Amino acid sequence: MSRRSSRRKSHFRAGRKEKALRARESLFVLLKSPRGRPVEMVDSAAKQMWKLGTRHRIGLHPELRHWICRGCHRLLRPGLNATVRTRRGMRLTTCLDCGKLRRFKLLGDDAK
Repeated sequence: MSRRSSRRKSHFRAGRKEKALRARESLFVLLKSPRGRPVEMVDSAAKQMWKLGTRHRIGLHPELRHWICRGCHRLLRPGLNATVRTRRGMRLTTCLDCGKLRRFKLLGDDAK
């Protein structure tokens, strides 16, 4: 491969990643406050964010990483489709749609 085509290819990849990050931010705004929006729209946005993150290797938004189910790729809403329990310094989040359980270590004052 010539130097010119490799330069063009890396420039294209950088532009694609920037577009993916902008799309992830717009999906984050939609998912940050899901109240008043149809459930299908919120679940579709969460699934799109998951696909976008895996396709472009940018991952999920840091604020939503814990709140998108790894099993069914839906937004976890405590009390609606998820249960959240604390036990022995751990937060246990269970998806009521697919049954997936995730454990997170509590930090600081939350661990008491």
